[in-house]
Amino acid sequence: MMQRFISGIGIKPGSDLNHFGWAVVVAIVFSAVFSLPALAAEPDTVVRVLTNHGTLLLDEAGFTADDLRRRGRQLRAGPLSMLSGGSLINKHAATIFGHGTLIAAPIENHGAIEFNGLTDVAGALSNLGTIRVTDESTTTFFGPVVNNGDSFEIEAGSRVVFLDRVSGTGAYTGAGEVIFNGTLAPGNSPGLLTIGGDITFGPFGTLEIEIGGLLRGTEYDALDVGGTATLDGTLDVLLINGFVPQAGDSFDIIIADTVVGQFATVQTPALNPGLFWVLDYDLDPSGVDTVRLLIDVDDDGDMIPNTQDNCTQVANGMNDTATAGPSQNDTDGDDFGNLCDADFNNNGLVDAQDFLIMRQNIGSSTAPDQDLNGNGTVDAQDFLRIRLGIGQPPGPSGLVP
Repeated sequence: MMQRFISGIGIKPGSDLNHFGWAVVVAIVFSAVFSLPALAAEPDTVVRVLTNHGTLLLDEAGFTADDLRRRGRQLRAGPLSMLSGGSLINKHAATIFGHGTLIAAPIENHGAIEFNGLTDVAGALSNLGTIRVTDESTTTFFGPVVNNGDSFEIEAGSRVVFLDRVSGTGAYTGAGEVIFNGTLAPGNSPGLLTIGGDITFGPFGTLEIEIGGLLRGTEYDALDVGGTATLDGTLDVLLINGFVPQAGDSFDIIIADTVVGQFATVQTPALNPGLFWVLDYDLDPSGVDTVRLLIDVDDDGDMIPNTQDNCTQVANGMNDTATAGPSQNDTDGDDFGNLCDADFNNNGLVDAQDFLIMRQNIGSSTAPDQDLNGNGTVDAQDFLRIRLGIGQPPGPSGLVP
């Protein structure tokens, strides 16, 4: 087969290309300086491995996959493609920067890569160096990414979109936005991941949280977000290392300056009988917001965990028999369910005044607050309920501290 040449360097079809200089040519060159055949014109002439020890610049600016322009000592290519299983290895202290389309499988970065325009990156990426996204641009990664590098910086106004699985402990610094429409698995089973700016989980995004103990970032996955965490998509919780959660355990999986939205789907593993997963969105207008997983119990057996139950000691859930009304019926909206709330005058105690209020409404079907059992009428059963509560505060309710 014909041997191909780049600036005097012989490249045999299917061989490796090691770059030690200022720039690399991997496609056709058109210039008054020199020209050469298109290496990527046929599958059997595609460079399989490109190893960069110098500086490689990518520039979309009107070029196609088979175009490359030489400008002085700089060769700007866009897009750069290593097809049919080719790979790109960026060595220590080497630099790649530009924009366009970068296609390689895999891409291994030990140096520095800077994307400064609309860029698509196809192929698995392993980052052990530095990546920067600048100039208010968007870079989309179509393949899996393992980020254990020194820095993955997204400048303010820029954003990165991940469409496949992302893992690793490398921080995402800068004030830009990171968008996940694939799976984010923080750390290296498990770990703490830091996001300097904003993070968004799109409708097809998944946050995968591994829990193997109670130590945040060491025994279970967690995110620290310097900006806004916008939630959608799926939360997928996995138990690892034989860990068995107990009642009262809690896991602060996201701590952010602001949390907006909620996960559309929550997938959790089975727990021991009588225990429940609770996902709590603890939003603090004066401080940080926390998304917390809790292990809760159900004291009254109505299949509603205590922290979400507006009557924790009297069954008023979907499967109870004490009330004919709707589950968690609370007609006055005070976070105490009717079945445990005979404090009609809201003075903090069930007393004689409340008893008189109920007497005035006996037989009524238009006094829902006094219809404690929710059967549609204030009747003798409701009087029995108020007698049990005389002298006591309403509740207790898991919704009221």
